[in-house]
Amino acid sequence: MTLPLVESAKTASVVVSLGSVAKFIRGVTFKPADVSGDGTGVICLRTKNVQRELDLSDVIRIPRHIVRRAEQFVQTGDLVVSSANSWNMVGKASWVGELQEPMAVGGFISVLRAASCNLDSRYLFWWFTSESVQRTVRSFGQQTTNISNLNFERCLALEIPLPPLPEQRRIAGILDQVDELRAQRRRSLALLDEFLDSALSSLVAKSDGTALLGELVQEFRYGTSVKAGAVGAPVLRIPNVSSRELDLTQIKSVELSDAEKARLLLRPGDLLIVRSNGNRAIVGATVEFPDCLVGRDFVYASYLIRARPRPGISSTYLAKYLASSRGRASLMSGATTSAGQYNINTKSLAAIPVTMPTIAEQERFTSLVRSVEESRGEMRSHLARLDELFASLQHRAFRGEL
Repeated sequence: MTLPLVESAKTASVVVSLGSVAKFIRGVTFKPADVSGDGTGVICLRTKNVQRELDLSDVIRIPRHIVRRAEQFVQTGDLVVSSANSWNMVGKASWVGELQEPMAVGGFISVLRAASCNLDSRYLFWWFTSESVQRTVRSFGQQTTNISNLNFERCLALEIPLPPLPEQRRIAGILDQVDELRAQRRRSLALLDEFLDSALSSLVAKSDGTALLGELVQEFRYGTSVKAGAVGAPVLRIPNVSSRELDLTQIKSVELSDAEKARLLLRPGDLLIVRSNGNRAIVGATVEFPDCLVGRDFVYASYLIRARPRPGISSTYLAKYLASSRGRASLMSGATTSAGQYNINTKSLAAIPVTMPTIAEQERFTSLVRSVEESRGEMRSHLARLDELFASLQHRAFRGEL
């Protein structure tokens, strides 16, 4: 894959306040009872729609008359900005592309719209979403209880470099090209996930054998409740497994006796299952402890359950099955709720029915997963390099160095 050629073309630019070339438009306010239940009305965007790209998979609709000003309808080229959210999300922005129908913005988000013919909207988007500007915007947040509010006045006072329009468009074009390469790589990674899901579904559909999970494992065991810190054995916690892939970016430690450490030591093939959380989607998240971590003496925390498969049972197959829609349905059927927490225990886990292919089929599926994971690792490394390139270009772009 060929990266776009980046040529140096420094062009004189002026520095102006954001408010002199763009404006914020606050969203509409409405009551829960105003939300349409029959699919009529206009789409009203919310904070959950403001993702890496504008996410329209879950939208609400409100009566059109609630949108009192025409400018509260988004336009192609707008930025939809999260303006009342948790501190780390305030200022997050999505680009508005071609619109299929009218859409308004709700009260917790706002529109940032170019208001000058001297400002290219795409250039504005890449400037506003750059790391340095996002960090500054977050620092302006006005905290109320657990919500941080965007400080419009301070944001509009930010200085934005403004080269001539052709130069703005050249800069935006370069960033667009590299961003498209990143998007292609993310799509390829998503296709790998879909391929594995399809392979698992096909395997399950043609398999007649069934066993209870409790019959397939040697034991279930809860983790340690000792508070994690900076000293001791590395301990895996919910944040390390909640994405259904082992995430080692934030590892804490825990001090245990030799006997307790030996009891909780993780071996390759062990399954770690989230047993309690306030987020239903996280409960039951399952990961397999990999061979590559042997010798690092990992243990695990109390909100996780370790399931150790019996010899001859593929832990890779079990992990993927429990993460499948069928596996999760069985798992959550045994979940209980208490004080806003979803909970599963070893008894409910043991009772989960598992469709079991033959040993040979499990081994072939495990080999397929290993091959896909190898490809996924290569793709992720490439995506990481593209992310680094993009961040460097974005940083240089608004310093006049592209």
